[in-house]
Amino acid sequence: MAGRRTAPAFRAPLRPLVMLAVIFAMSAAISAQSKPHTSARTSSAADEVVAAEREMQVDAARFDLEALHKLLLPEFIEADNQILSKSDVIDQAQRASLLPCSFGPVRMDHIKVTFLDPDIATLVYHFAESLTCRSSSATVDANVSTVWVHRDARWRAQLHTEIYTAVK
Repeated sequence: MAGRRTAPAFRAPLRPLVMLAVIFAMSAAISAQSKPHTSARTSSAADEVVAAEREMQVDAARFDLEALHKLLLPEFIEADNQILSKSDVIDQAQRASLLPCSFGPVRMDHIKVTFLDPDIATLVYHFAESLTCRSSSATVDANVSTVWVHRDARWRAQLHTEIYTAVK
């Protein structure tokens, strides 16, 4: 064809090498970002993150909307079966508070806190809780993850997920 240019043949073998170099550079950057941050305050900060998570679970079970509101950042997202904003979560908790239900103690096992930076932590654990509504009872097991951000002198939730593993 008259107006069409083709790439010189010597460049073709470089394309896979360039792509490999780009992939290597990206994976190195991602790896560097995902390494847990360690500092002198990591141990006490990890305890603070776990305490904040326990507080969030208790506040949700007691339907303490004011306390829950303070623990969730304005841009909070819950991503489970649906993606919910902070206001959606508070609205759901308010509606649930009208139901004749009560929650038993929350059990948190296999807790792992990882710091992405001194003010950002991920918390992953297995959760078990009993629930009674009227005369029916159930035990719920889930794998949970929450991203916590240290802001305004306290740990506040940014993102929360729960994947249910059993309902008995």
